[in-house]
Amino acid sequence: TNAATLIKANGEKIGVEKGAVDLELSSLQFSKKDGKPFWSGMINKLTLRNPRNMQIGTSKKRLLLSEMSLGNLKLSSTYMTDFKQLISNNVTAWLRSGSGEYIDSTTTLKWYNAGYDNSNRTLSLDSFSYHPTRSRDSVIAATPYQKDYITFHTGAIRFTDFDIDNY
Repeated sequence: TNAATLIKANGEKIGVEKGAVDLELSSLQFSKKDGKPFWSGMINKLTLRNPRNMQIGTSKKRLLLSEMSLGNLKLSSTYMTDFKQLISNNVTAWLRSGSGEYIDSTTTLKWYNAGYDNSNRTLSLDSFSYHPTRSRDSVIAATPYQKDYITFHTGAIRFTDFDIDNY
């Protein structure tokens, strides 16, 4: 489809309004387990192109993505609320993002072609940059004393044995 959105209880929309959504599912199961509703399934591949900008929390933190794909993700009602258990049940899961950025009142992070492969615990990025959100001149003008203004940029980065449970 070219659009799919979810409206949260607070009225916030997440999803894709003008782009593309490709979804491949398998092993879907709906039943009762111990008298309670139970569901499970596998997301073989989910690709979102041009997803909406996501605002995180009540502050003005924004997560912007051009494209996101994930796959080999096993989901179940028994562990959806426990992130550690979700990760431990998905040793072959993977996540990829085209370019993206995270912006809050103090920090701006940008990355290109990010990916995480849980089977070999590898996080990779084609490039990464950090800079304060406010311009150098405005930070210096607002600070009566000497202030450091640090920025950095990298080329390709590859983190092996990256333990996502710690992050």
